[in-house]
Amino acid sequence: MILSLALALGAQAASCPDALRVASALEQAVEASDLAISALDIGGLERAVVLLQQAVPCQAQPISPTVAADIHRVEGVYAFVNGREQDATSWFAAAQALAPGMPLGPIQGGPILSAWDRARPASPPLRTPLPPPLTGALWVDGIYAEDAPALLPFLLQQREGDQVLLTALRMPGQPFPAYPSAAPLPGQATGPRPLTRAAVGAAALSLTSLAGAAVTRAVFNAESTDWPDVKGLVGLNHALGVGGAGLGAAALGLGVAARVQGEW
Repeated sequence: MILSLALALGAQAASCPDALRVASALEQAVEASDLAISALDIGGLERAVVLLQQAVPCQAQPISPTVAADIHRVEGVYAFVNGREQDATSWFAAAQALAPGMPLGPIQGGPILSAWDRARPASPPLRTPLPPPLTGALWVDGIYAEDAPALLPFLLQQREGDQVLLTALRMPGQPFPAYPSAAPLPGQATGPRPLTRAAVGAAALSLTSLAGAAVTRAVFNAESTDWPDVKGLVGLNHALGVGGAGLGAAALGLGVAARVQGEW
């Protein structure tokens, strides 16, 4: 799995045009975003943010904390104008945690400036340890780090000397960026995954129902059973049998889904 991840990351970087590999591509995208914001050009802002998101994983140069904070700020503005206020709050908090006192940019007032002010962290954001990479070291938002914001977006780079091996942006509410490491990343399950747990649970209930059906069948066959009890047992037996079969089918379907999703 580690080898396949490394190959995938390498293939992604190899597909990037040279113009997106340099840090100036990010700076130009941020500048284009600010110009669009000043002109109230929503379409221009969207194009600039798309370019920004394309340039981030292509970066072959170290990204500075200033540029990382600008990326968070621009992403926050874009999220806000698209009605994703919760995401905007996360981006704004990440920007201001990284660069306290930084302005929102060309925006001078209105609801978005109020959202920016409300997002200012009152204390340093909660952080979580990152497992060391197999090679090189990790840099979070342009700063060498062994941990990262637990709840906020951040920009991750894996560097080895002057070489940038990986650049990734953790979006609000999304898993941590993947990189080759010997230990699971924060949030990665080490035990059964959700579909697997559901499949196991459905299988257990199916077996329980079928066992109950077998018991009622045995009682039904007993000669000492009175007629009123027989009718009740027939209904219970059918319910348990049908229910057990249905749960068994559900367990099978969930198991197949878990396999397709790579949980096994």
